[in-house]
Amino acid sequence: MYKIFIVEDEPLIRDNLRKMILRIEQNLSIQFCGEANDGEMALSMMQDLKPDILLTDIRMPFMSGLDLSKHAKQLMPWLKIIIISGFDDFDYARQAIAIGVNRYLLKPVVEKELQDDLKKIIKNIEEQKQEEKSVGTERKLLKEISKEQVLNLLFHGKMTVEFAINQQKNLNYSFISQKFRVILCKIFCSDLVDTYKILTNRLFDLFESDSAILSSFIPSEYIKLLISDKDEQNLIEKTYQVANVLQHEISANSKNSAQISIGSTATRISEIQNSYNACRHLFELKKTETILSYDEEQINTAANQHPTIMNESLFEDKLLSLGEKDIPVLLGEIANLQNENEAENSLVRYHTLNELITFLKKSTYGKTYVEQQNYENLDYLLTISQDQSLFEEVLEKSLAEILNSQSFNKKGSHLSQPLSKAIEYMKENYKNPDISLNSVAKHVSLSPTHFSTIFSQNIGVTFIDYLTELRMKEAKKILFTTKEKLAVITYQVGYNDPNYFSYLFKKRNGLSPTEFRHQEQQKN
Repeated sequence: MYKIFIVEDEPLIRDNLRKMILRIEQNLSIQFCGEANDGEMALSMMQDLKPDILLTDIRMPFMSGLDLSKHAKQLMPWLKIIIISGFDDFDYARQAIAIGVNRYLLKPVVEKELQDDLKKIIKNIEEQKQEEKSVGTERKLLKEISKEQVLNLLFHGKMTVEFAINQQKNLNYSFISQKFRVILCKIFCSDLVDTYKILTNRLFDLFESDSAILSSFIPSEYIKLLISDKDEQNLIEKTYQVANVLQHEISANSKNSAQISIGSTATRISEIQNSYNACRHLFELKKTETILSYDEEQINTAANQHPTIMNESLFEDKLLSLGEKDIPVLLGEIANLQNENEAENSLVRYHTLNELITFLKKSTYGKTYVEQQNYENLDYLLTISQDQSLFEEVLEKSLAEILNSQSFNKKGSHLSQPLSKAIEYMKENYKNPDISLNSVAKHVSLSPTHFSTIFSQNIGVTFIDYLTELRMKEAKKILFTTKEKLAVITYQVGYNDPNYFSYLFKKRNGLSPTEFRHQEQQKN
């Protein structure tokens, strides 16, 4: 099933295109996955949804369809694109062809023409897959062997700067004034050679023209890539983009699973070995995530160095699994950490109280309890932290409350600080129609691709799914408690198009907003 995304700034045309796609779904292996009314919002959503086909208008506010196509192809090299336009202008068509657009339709779009174009695109995709199952050409194989040898020398610290510079022309890759990051991909399958045969041509075609990527897909322990850029932030974003492309292609072209690791930044050729070793170390941690990252390990390590009775994650682990017998054990652990320096003891007690309060505030019940106990009063916290007996009394009482309460929302308590901050921001701003993956990523100081990757891996759903669920819960509440019209509710929960809101609501709930309201009224 191939996912298709629509971008059109005219609501009526966008609504008509969506209805066409939903009808065409009955005949072709396609699935409507989302829509946007401008290029900027579309690009943000597409990074999260990863569609296979883009259907976009040319002239739109903020970012044209041609610019959108160009940037989207960089992020998703597999993407097939259909441009639609009301302008029968050869220059537009010429630019579209240069970008790699697959089809070009004039408005008004005729459903049969759209279906025919989608048929051709799907046929093209299937033919490419069949071609990629064949053994690669001799030229490709020889080049892959050459790159494999160079990468092995770099990864094991046996490449001289002079030799690397001499290899630049043959490899179409620059080693001068660059920063580097290693990506390793481990495929788990029984037919490793056959899987590599399928992937080699596909990945070769996707990455070969990108001078920032040096890759090798020769069957071995890992698929190996070396990413370069002069700017470290651009380098980080690029590595996550490539990792996501790898993940997409492996899942699309084989039934096997894979795990990908992203190493540390190397500022010179001699440090590339360190990035490679960091990748290998990530695999040794035996984690379950599909994409492992040196960046995330650094964040976790930093969190573990917080001045408290124990690292924050471990402290929350104990609180989450708290039983009646655990309370005296936990109190004993805290008591055993006391030393002769009372000033240090007070600091530890203060930070412990702060972490306890943070945990409590993750539920409505806990927030109420914190307010009732005046635990947000700084002077009171300092008083408690300076008195060992009072501290133990407060801690024991709070632990008992946690044990007795069944209301704590424990989901997501292990999240890293950026993700916790992101979710809090989304809950406060989901009614804003301009909120997007890009804007939330910027709020937590992560690149969009990096943020999208860690969000879906840690939360278990994509950013778009999480945002949609927040909006749908609020919509249900408004439908149940008010008589507001559908158009008003649409804007109140962050959407600009009542038709699209109705479509999403029915898709998720099985009922239209009107049917849902009527059903709830009958219940009461």
